[in-house]
Amino acid sequence: MLGVITVYSATIQEENKMPGPNLFGAFAANGRKFLASTGSKGGPLEKYVWHLSSVCDLMKHTHRIVVGKLEAIQQASSIEEASEFAKELRGDTLSNSFRARGLCEFFVEHGKVLRKVIQDNDGNLLKTPLSEVESWQWLDFCDSLEARELQVADLYSREIEGFSDIISRPFERSLEEVKEQARRVRATLIGQIADFDSLATEFRKRT
Repeated sequence: MLGVITVYSATIQEENKMPGPNLFGAFAANGRKFLASTGSKGGPLEKYVWHLSSVCDLMKHTHRIVVGKLEAIQQASSIEEASEFAKELRGDTLSNSFRARGLCEFFVEHGKVLRKVIQDNDGNLLKTPLSEVESWQWLDFCDSLEARELQVADLYSREIEGFSDIISRPFERSLEEVKEQARRVRATLIGQIADFDSLATEFRKRT
């Protein structure tokens, strides 16, 4: 299912000749569209707002784990040390960090709930404020959560620009270049943490 949705979503973006936002940013943007379409309380999201705020908190948590590893790279004193820290960002290693913190079941639970926001039990898209492309982005995000910690870890290298550059062939660049790449990726994640924090607050106001 994940592969089908990912390919479908990518195909739509290619046909429109527009680069799609990464799934983390798309989830936040689409969450705001849901907020804008509902009143201060009630509406179609009423029974999901707690879960929506909770998944924002969950993404803040995983982002902060990654940010901590990026900061270690920025503080490295040699390219060898930076390379060792970069290994912590690989999908399997990063997923172990998520697993050690007991996040696996949270990913699955929230993925299933988020799916119900826009899809019925027969797999049909519900009427929502989201466009078709945005709906598939939402479902792609749900699939990643339901596929547990490794798929969520892989989202970072797949969706965050520059992330995979840090963990691939670091010895081909200077220490300063690797640090600068880590700084840029960290800035992206810090911005998203702030966005998730604001969104979580807005969702909680609807409970």
